[in-house]
Amino acid sequence: MVSDRKRVSEPDQLAELSDRLAAEAERFVAEMNFGFLLKPKRKLFHTGWNADTAELDSFAYAWLASESHIASLIAIAKNDIPYTHWACLGRRVVAVAGRPTLLSWNGTMFEYLMPNLWMKQYPDTLFSQTARAAVLQHKEYGRACDIPWGLSESACADKVESGDYRHYAFGVRELAANPEQESSRVVAPYAALLALSVAPRAAIENLQAQVARGWLARYGFYEAADFTGSSQQETVVRIFMSHHQGMSLFSLNNVLHENCMSERFHREPMIDAVALLLQERCVRHALAQRNDSRSEVVGGKKELVRTVA
Repeated sequence: MVSDRKRVSEPDQLAELSDRLAAEAERFVAEMNFGFLLKPKRKLFHTGWNADTAELDSFAYAWLASESHIASLIAIAKNDIPYTHWACLGRRVVAVAGRPTLLSWNGTMFEYLMPNLWMKQYPDTLFSQTARAAVLQHKEYGRACDIPWGLSESACADKVESGDYRHYAFGVRELAANPEQESSRVVAPYAALLALSVAPRAAIENLQAQVARGWLARYGFYEAADFTGSSQQETVVRIFMSHHQGMSLFSLNNVLHENCMSERFHREPMIDAVALLLQERCVRHALAQRNDSRSEVVGGKKELVRTVA
């Protein structure tokens, strides 16, 4: 039997832990300087620093429709990098069901929707228009394959020699700037949970279909269901990835509590000061047609670029 003393102390301990973690996270952000990751001429972020070789990676985060624009916004807000970086991010636009839509590198739901966990979705903007169109394209692909929709970065049924599941960025080819990207049939339930902020009714119906297939377990939805192959036979990847579960809970919290997490993020004065960057207006026409060239125009310079998660 749990004592009254324990019932009283546990909420206090949780509140104390939350305050301590919040202070630590704030310190991490304040101490981190993103400037060393910026390519001086192209004003794009290197994808990272290789500690083994003590060198910056040669690839760059080059697309506006990417989870990396969270770091871009924060770095600009902190004055670590110039605001001109934002204008250098690639804005290749194609038509999705008549809607001009930004391409991402792999066409994953993660790239399009994960930033919405923190960032406000201002109406009639390029970001909100792209998010709706991306969900629409994923829905259409699921309908065409007769499977639930929502492709993203996730594990799949394929395994390595150790028995661990392989992990890839699964997306819809029509949304991908990556010329090698092919549409897959590996459905990640967390992708539908991310879509709750964009198309709640469609996302709930999709999640209900996944529950009916047995994809929901004690600790949440399983990582993925792999429909690869001609038989349409599904293989459920029965693992739980903590960051995907965390994003799912984050999204549910926003939906159930009036976007509380994004409201808190924008309550920070430095974020409020640069929020105008998220209010880029919609374009009325697709400015580029999809092709399979490896070269893209980024920041006025044509060269090979890529984005990784």
